[in-house]
Amino acid sequence: MPLADINPAPRPEGFTACNTSFEPNWRMIQNSSRPFLQNTVYLQFKKDSHYILESWTAGFRCWLQDNKRGTLRRVCLPYPLLTKDGSVNTKLLTGLSLANNLEFQPAPTGVFFGLTVKESEAHHVIQASLLSLIAAIPKPVRAIAGQCRSLQYFALEAMRHVSGFEQFLQQELQHVGLAYVCAVWQLARMEQLPYVMRLMVYQRMMSESRRSILESLFELPVSKSLLKSLYKLPPEDITCDSLWHLYDLFEQPAQAKAIALCPELSPAALGELAKVPGWMVSPGLFQVLATVLNNEQLLVSIIPPAILNAPSDIRSSIQTSFSSIKTVLQLENRIYHWADKLYDNVVFPEPPFEATGELTPLRDGLALRREGRKMHNCVAGYTQQIVEGRCYFYHWHGEHPATVQLNQDREGHWLLQEYLGYANHTLPETEKVRIVNALAEAFAPYGLFIMRCSIAGTRYYHYPELEPDFNNGDRLHLQAEPDNEHDPRAVEVLTGTGHKLGYLPRHQNARVAAWLKRGLPVQATLLSDHQNGWLLQVYVASEAENITVPAVTPK
Repeated sequence: MPLADINPAPRPEGFTACNTSFEPNWRMIQNSSRPFLQNTVYLQFKKDSHYILESWTAGFRCWLQDNKRGTLRRVCLPYPLLTKDGSVNTKLLTGLSLANNLEFQPAPTGVFFGLTVKESEAHHVIQASLLSLIAAIPKPVRAIAGQCRSLQYFALEAMRHVSGFEQFLQQELQHVGLAYVCAVWQLARMEQLPYVMRLMVYQRMMSESRRSILESLFELPVSKSLLKSLYKLPPEDITCDSLWHLYDLFEQPAQAKAIALCPELSPAALGELAKVPGWMVSPGLFQVLATVLNNEQLLVSIIPPAILNAPSDIRSSIQTSFSSIKTVLQLENRIYHWADKLYDNVVFPEPPFEATGELTPLRDGLALRREGRKMHNCVAGYTQQIVEGRCYFYHWHGEHPATVQLNQDREGHWLLQEYLGYANHTLPETEKVRIVNALAEAFAPYGLFIMRCSIAGTRYYHYPELEPDFNNGDRLHLQAEPDNEHDPRAVEVLTGTGHKLGYLPRHQNARVAAWLKRGLPVQATLLSDHQNGWLLQVYVASEAENITVPAVTPK
């Protein structure tokens, strides 16, 4: 039976970079109704990542049992059995729980298995039995299996049932590591294979050439350079997606050469390296990027889109500049150099409002870069977002100079995102109030928009009786209620005559409560929504729009 009949992991349609989660669901022993398997604790994976282990010494049978009252058939383990060095996983011992994890079967006498000790004591009994099971596994076997991390149960199974597989894994560890072994198990989708077919995979890994096995799983030709680069991947982080990214990179000569020269590779970095434009590829750039890219770091967060999409007439110069880098600091300096050249002549869209007494819009790339150097911040990195209309920046010429960032939401409202002083230091409260008031005046007559939300708790106050008289644009008053026993940031919603309608939603009241505490004129207007009823548009009004609301006793 050829290895290709295993149905290897297919190449995803529209394949993009992502980290697949390990969610197998299979049973090692398919037919559990056979009499000689009645007292078996199964090795089983579940989608909740709980593991069920069989006894090593008894051929994966009968881990916990009580011959008088019955047999414990299954025990779910919330963590992997072994750590990377092959020792007992302490998280497993502390996280082991009896709740909803045990299944019992009747003894021959018909009496069900039962624990006569307290649950806390039973917890220690399970722990002691698990430790004795782990102690029965030879130390060299545990040391090898621990290197496979999430795939350690496959390693335990192979070394228990396939003659010579322990020596095979030891040779792998001594010479090239376990990256090849883990790659084969991931591509073969071992978690979905029955027991007999898994044994076939183990046996063929020892008898067939590595390239032939990988070609059967990829269903495509595999080069020697790809196989050598595979050994550079850390086994515990290998996924099917990262393997397909590696294969895609080796389809292009320039990328293949650059990857082959990298001293080490990160599976998370492969997907981002595949996004580097072909004209920019160089061994030096790939070697540095391979060390800084990870699960949380994207290519566009390191190299701005303006450089990735640079005009064709300067691409050769950029490629030559990046090819000679050897450190992350050199890469940063090259990026700043080319970003300055590309961004200085970029003219931004029209600002949300024109310059006022103390607010000046930064209209082009040169002004933005000068602002970043003057205020010692990273504002120059937002050029692309400004060009796309997602944000805009102003300089505040107050007693404490600041950089003010406005963001545009999906409905076209400009919102205050941030206001920070020199070197991103927090501004004094008085300066923050001046900036917000200046923005409210700049956006007159509507004021500075904050958010759109519903009114919470309407059934307890005057809302039901006043709702028939509501009109679009009716002004409402917002009042902080710091003494509220349920939420110290509670904000009341009052009508122009002082009748209480309810509160701002709890998850949206933080900024409004803080600004009301500073004495800012935060107000709201009613907005009709056919799907959600009446909504609030909350904003900071200009001083001319302030309304004094009389106090009214709640209903």
